[in-house]
Amino acid sequence: MDYQAFLAGEMVLLVAGEAGIGVLHGWTEGVGYAFQRYYTPLWACAILMIELFLLIISLFFVFVGLHFNNPGIIKHHIIALIASWPLAISIVIGAIISGAPFLVGFCLILYFSTLLPFAYIYSTAKWESTETPKA
Repeated sequence: MDYQAFLAGEMVLLVAGEAGIGVLHGWTEGVGYAFQRYYTPLWACAILMIELFLLIISLFFVFVGLHFNNPGIIKHHIIALIASWPLAISIVIGAIISGAPFLVGFCLILYFSTLLPFAYIYSTAKWESTETPKA
């Protein structure tokens, strides 16, 4: 099975999430300056943006590693995907406790939960090098 479609789909999902949290961050900043209540804390948006950026960099290294026939690098990305979920959940819970709307927190939890199937798919796949043996 060709997993490049899954890798590309994950990249699209990560970039869309980065853009979405960036929009949430900008909107939150404007609402915060107007001294409105019930907005997502800026620190939560910033930490989640950094987390997604690190996942994007990790996936980029997976693309490079697969291009140069190093499929072992996918294991590091699987660990990063699995570790990002509890970190994001704890940040979202902290944001909800700090006054973020529950609906925003639910959407962020749902978004980070959609990344877990990629970790499952990658961990169950058989990654092989395409190098030809030297005679």
